Amino acid sequence: MTSSLLVSPGDTAVLQCQVTGNPLSSVEHLITWSRGGYDMSRAVVDTPSVDRSRLTIAHVDRRDAGAFHCRVFNGVDPASSATAELIIKCKALALVTTTIRLRFDCNMIRPFDDLRHDWAGAQLLKQINRSA
Repeated sequence: MTSSLLVSPGDTAVLQCQVTGNPLSSVEHLITWSRGGYDMSRAVVDTPSVDRSRLTIAHVDRRDAGAFHCRVFNGVDPASSATAELIIKCKALALVTTTIRLRFDCNMIRPFDDLRHDWAGAQLLKQINRSA
């Protein structure tokens, strides 16, 4: 099995899985490829012989990077698997972040034990003193 493969965006990636065992020829779908959360329709699986399989992805990009699993089962438990990591070269990107400090002055008609604000998924908790 190809353990890892480093390719550039736009290249064609080919991962290979080789099988040994007995029996091999009498089992349909002996070798299967998978990757959780990945659209496997982007890949083409070719099995040139009963003991070998290739997974090919043309015109790779960042979304293709990740671990692909080759599972082998010939009817004799347990199944066997191996993992190949597809690594896509990509340009380093600089990310600039900013921090914004906000102040809210509020007048309340009636006091609350606590007041919760939710902004962009980050929850902020502000305890309000009844005497303030």
